[in-house]
Amino acid sequence: MEGKVVNRWLIGFDVRVDPAQYAGRRWDATRRAHYLLRPEVERPLSVDGLAWPSVFCLKGLDQLSDSPIEIDPDVVGGDPWRDLDLLRACYDAHRELAPDGVFIAVELLSEKEAEAQTLPYALPDGIEAAVSLEPTNPDRLPEGSTLLGYDIADAGWISGLVNTEYAEQDIRALAPRWAARLNSFGLVDRLDDAVAFREVCDARMPGQGPFWIYALWRLPLE
Repeated sequence: MEGKVVNRWLIGFDVRVDPAQYAGRRWDATRRAHYLLRPEVERPLSVDGLAWPSVFCLKGLDQLSDSPIEIDPDVVGGDPWRDLDLLRACYDAHRELAPDGVFIAVELLSEKEAEAQTLPYALPDGIEAAVSLEPTNPDRLPEGSTLLGYDIADAGWISGLVNTEYAEQDIRALAPRWAARLNSFGLVDRLDDAVAFREVCDARMPGQGPFWIYALWRLPLE
């Protein structure tokens, strides 16, 4: 987005499973070869909970084996968590089930302008939709937060970077250009590269988009 006005919104928080606890099962060599443009990344990170699972799963839904803390949907108050204090309290009450959870925050970046507390967009079939921009607590990143990188995902946080399988021809075409632009977490390092890869995702998967740019932050320990 160099040369363009960038709008940023803090849209939520989560606690994710320590990558050392799940990566060996979820990200074996075969999966990395088909889903990563930089397959040597053994523990890819993502806003996508299917790629980097939350420690929480909702009661009444099929529990993911890597999400050990089962909670009532009413506790969350939305998806993602918008109240960091509530998130910390819930996690602390069940910390023994996932003692090394990683606190994260997610920002949405776009050239588009918000309308009230939504960011309108059109689905591929022309249906009007919107991303919720409800207020968070706090309303800005905590001091000392560390940028992990940029992910490119749809409005439901399904990542076009690490959770959509690449065909062999995609890997041949994209890996030489993009592998060096991904960091050790498998995320895009530079914002202008994130803009360019968003265009790649929109072109590869026109029925899934539009895709968005998300900044993934690790929050400081208290």
